[in-house]
Amino acid sequence: MRQTDAMGVGTSAAQAKALSGGPTQSLLIAGSSAADATKITSSKVLMTTAGGTGGAILPSSTPDDDYMIKNESGQTATLYPPTGATINGTTSLSMATAKSVVVFFSSATACHTIPTVAS
Repeated sequence: MRQTDAMGVGTSAAQAKALSGGPTQSLLIAGSSAADATKITSSKVLMTTAGGTGGAILPSSTPDDDYMIKNESGQTATLYPPTGATINGTTSLSMATAKSVVVFFSSATACHTIPTVAS
């Protein structure tokens, strides 16, 4: 839901911002496994890097949580599901540069991706 749409029906600005998923997280990818990957803290993520490869790990989530993630790092990045969960039935997702996905959770232990068109 867009923040302005929520405000148009009487929701306060602060509540509307929370409903919109909060600010976009500019995330420096890092690490070589789920254990040392950079933690995702927002529902909107822009992956970047200072150089080299790395990854990001999704936070523990509940059904119907979703995330919009774009890799603009210039490198292939690895996206990891939360500990104990899978992403598309596997332990990680390789994301080429300039690619993006919408990730949604069907349960606390299963998340799925919908690829989006690169711009």
